[in-house]
Amino acid sequence: MCPVADWPLNIVVLGIRGIPAHYGGFETCVDHTARLLAAAGQSVTVYGRSQHFEQHPDRYEGVRLRFVPRPGPPALHTIGHTIRCARHMGAEPFDIVHLYGVGNAFAIPLLRRQGRKVVISVDAQDWARDKWGVVGRNYLLLAARFAVRTADRIIVDSRAIGDYYRARFGAESSYVAYGADTTPAGGREWLAKFQLTSGQYHLFVGRLTPEKRPHHLIQAFRQVQSAYPLVIVGDDPYNQGYVAQLKQMADERVRFVGTVYDSGFHQLCHHAYLYLTASAIEGTSPALLQAMGQGAAVLVNGIPANRETVGEAGFVYAEGDVADLARQWQALVDDPGRVAAVRPVAVARIREQYTWERITEQLLALYRRLTGHA
Repeated sequence: MCPVADWPLNIVVLGIRGIPAHYGGFETCVDHTARLLAAAGQSVTVYGRSQHFEQHPDRYEGVRLRFVPRPGPPALHTIGHTIRCARHMGAEPFDIVHLYGVGNAFAIPLLRRQGRKVVISVDAQDWARDKWGVVGRNYLLLAARFAVRTADRIIVDSRAIGDYYRARFGAESSYVAYGADTTPAGGREWLAKFQLTSGQYHLFVGRLTPEKRPHHLIQAFRQVQSAYPLVIVGDDPYNQGYVAQLKQMADERVRFVGTVYDSGFHQLCHHAYLYLTASAIEGTSPALLQAMGQGAAVLVNGIPANRETVGEAGFVYAEGDVADLARQWQALVDDPGRVAAVRPVAVARIREQYTWERITEQLLALYRRLTGHA
């Protein structure tokens, strides 16, 4: 737990769907850090979208919750909701506003006119995701340019993304990654639910979107001689056409099990023979961190952010190279001792660099520097 400060700050978080987290890395990060900040004596308010929750409690483990309805048009769900929240805040004396998502950058002038200090967490190269059309990509790229000129500080979750922002926008940033839990998952009920045997399945967890490249995993798995199934956890309600394509590509060894959260996700990671991610666009991946925290051996696409996250605690294939993915995958199937040896190394790396307590301390230190309460 981060240390209790002599001068508590009044912190507000905007730009996410809300907490408790049921979707996405930003929500998971806020869920953990907000509760730890509150436990350390800070005043923390988190705004959420009222449509995403059946109940709207005032408090969640010491964190004050506020729910505001998002606008109807999908294009306005994010920025429209954030602007509504900024207006809802009125004159409440928050010391600092933490925005999540570069698409919310256009709310910064309103917040600054209210006299707020504003930091914004940006999510990799969001505009490069395959789901965006021309308008969406240009909007997010413009938002990134706007963010670096108007926010008091940009926060990146990967040093590789910080390097990118420096090179492309000439902007410095603060590095604050995500965290993960290293408490071994108890129980095996989720394995029983999906008829899985501990240590005898390969695992992918993530949204089934083109930039996550699950199709690369399916293509590579065709070339891998393994009796263990490939379990694909995730879905995408916004692009069922792509999900259908994945299922058509898959052979009988591939199992699609839908979305799994919390303890179920932890159990599946803890008992997997190998955890894989082929994602082409990432910062510090929360799902990858949690898999490592659960002692999973990981094989990841060699984009800079993944290499930074894994270090020597996992396996990396050549960036975007399906043939190398298949080759390394087969080598790990054929060498269980090598797989077993890396598991404790992965847990140790999370405990040394990616605990939620460490991440929360870094956030609080940043808030204090910006507000003059360091």
